Amino acid sequence: MTYEKEIPAYAMQPARAPRVVQGAAVYHSTQIMCPLERQRITYQFEEDILVPDIKDDMAEILLMEADCDIMPTEKKLLPKTDDLLNFTGIVTIQTLYRSDKEDCLPVAITSKVPYKFQWNLHCTAPAEGRFDCRIKDLEYMIINERKFRVKATLEFSARLYEEKEMAFFQALEDEALELKTKEIELNCLTARIKEETALDLKMDSMDLKEAPMQILWQHYAIAENYRQVTTEKIVLNGFVYVDLLYTARTEDGEEKLCHKTERVEFTQFIPLAKDQRGRKWSLVKVEFRNQGLRTVIEPQGDGPVCFHLGGSLQSSVSLYEEKNQEMVIDAYHLEKDFTCRFKTLGQRNSIFTTTAEVAVRDVVHLHDGCKAESALCCRCRPIHWNVQIEKNRMILTGCLQAVSLWKDEGVFRTTRSRHDFQQSVEVEGLDQEMCVDLDLLVRDCRLTFLNERQLEISCSLIAVCDGYQEKELVFLEEPAFVEGAPQGRGGMVITAVEAGETLWDLAKIHRTTCDRIRTVNHLSSEPKTGQKLLIIK
Repeated sequence: MTYEKEIPAYAMQPARAPRVVQGAAVYHSTQIMCPLERQRITYQFEEDILVPDIKDDMAEILLMEADCDIMPTEKKLLPKTDDLLNFTGIVTIQTLYRSDKEDCLPVAITSKVPYKFQWNLHCTAPAEGRFDCRIKDLEYMIINERKFRVKATLEFSARLYEEKEMAFFQALEDEALELKTKEIELNCLTARIKEETALDLKMDSMDLKEAPMQILWQHYAIAENYRQVTTEKIVLNGFVYVDLLYTARTEDGEEKLCHKTERVEFTQFIPLAKDQRGRKWSLVKVEFRNQGLRTVIEPQGDGPVCFHLGGSLQSSVSLYEEKNQEMVIDAYHLEKDFTCRFKTLGQRNSIFTTTAEVAVRDVVHLHDGCKAESALCCRCRPIHWNVQIEKNRMILTGCLQAVSLWKDEGVFRTTRSRHDFQQSVEVEGLDQEMCVDLDLLVRDCRLTFLNERQLEISCSLIAVCDGYQEKELVFLEEPAFVEGAPQGRGGMVITAVEAGETLWDLAKIHRTTCDRIRTVNHLSSEPKTGQKLLIIK
C-alpha cells in the first residue's frame, strides 16, 4: 500500500502478536517400576583342556555338557553412561570319553574355566538389572590324546526394570478446564524377595540293584510345582530333578555304567514384610537359581551306600501390584484460548506369567552298520524356539539337539539327532497385541531301547512364559493461554456432524460442554455422521 501524503500514525504501530501466558499446573506424581524389553547378547568362549595325568588317554568324546554362572546377578544401573559392565563367571564342562583301552568304562572329566565379559547396557532412567547366562551352543574337537578344545556360545540375558517417577496432569490452579481422560491399568513391580533353602537329604536307594562306586556326571533342574500366596507369607513347593551317571559294582564284582534320575521335593515358607501384608498382588513371578547343589555317594553304616544331595537353591519372588492411572488426553477452556503439548510414551506392562510342560518323544535311528544291545542315557539341549499367538492360545515351537549314549557289543557309542516339538498353551485374555518372553528348562530326559536299530528319546521341558503389552502413557505438558488471539465463534450455531467427529470434538470447537449439547439436542449416544445439531455456547 502507498500513501499520497505522509504515513498515518496508525500504520506505524507494530502489529501485536498473541501473548502466551503459562498456566499454574497441578500434577499427580507416582513412582512406577516396569520391565523393559529383555536384552540378549552372545559371547564366544574357547578353551583348550588337558586330560589330567591320572586319566587314561582319550580316544573319542562320548558326551559333553556345559553350564555357566554369572557375577554379578543383579546391579543398579544409571542412565546416560558409557561405562561397560564387567561380568565374570565359571564355565563348568563335564566330559565323558572313551579311552584307548579295551573293555574299559568311559572316563569322566570335570573342568572349571573362568571367563570375563564386558557389556554396555543403556537405560533412560535408573533401573534394576538382573542377569543370567546359558550355553546356547557347544562344540568340541580332540587335538590329541591328552588335549581337546571346547568352543561354546554363551548367551547373556538382561532383564531391566526401570524406576520412573511420572507426573500426570490433573488441573490448573486458578482456571477450570474441560478435561477428557482415559484410565489405564499398570502392573508395577512393588517388591522382590529372595530366599535361600539348604538341602541335605538322602535319595531313595530302593531301586539300586548294584552298589554305586563313583559319580561321573550330575545335572540339576529346578521347577516349581505349586504356590500359595496368603496375606502374611508365600509358600513355594517345587522339585529338584537330579540326573546322575555313575559306575556301580555288580554282585559278580564287575563294574558297569548306570544312569539314575530322581525327583527331590522341597518347600519354602517366605514371610512377607509388614508393609507387604494384606495387599492384593496382581502378579507373582518366581525364579530359581542353583547355589551349588551336589550329590555324593555316602555309606549308611552296615547298610548299602546311598546318594546324598547337599547344597542350596535360591528362590526369587517378584510381586506386582495393579495401579489404575487416569490420564488427561485432551483439554480446552470455555472462554479462553488454551494451548498445551501432549507427549505419548510407550510403557511395557506385565500381563501374565504361566508355565507349561512340553513333552518330546521321538525315535532315534542308528546309522547303517550299528547295532545297539542296550540304551543308557541321553542329553538334550533346546537350540532354538519360538512362540506365536493365535486367539487365546500360544503355539510353542522349537528344536532339540540330543546326544544318545548306547552300547554296541561292549563298546559305548553316541548318536546325535535333532527333534522338533510343538505345544499349544491356552491363556485367558490373550490377544495379538501381546508379546511373550519364553524360557525353556530341560526337566529330565530318558533313553529307551526299542530294537538294535532304534532307540526312543523321552524329554520333558518346562516352558516359562511371561506376557507383556505396550501401554501408551499420555503426558500433558506446558499448559498455557493465548491472549490476544482473534475470537470468531458465535453464541449459537447449527452444524452438521462430519465423519469421525464426536461430541467432545464439537464441544471443544464451539467452547461448550458435551452435556449441554446432549441436553439441547436430546441425545443419548454419540451423534451420527451428517446429523444436524444446535450448538449453544
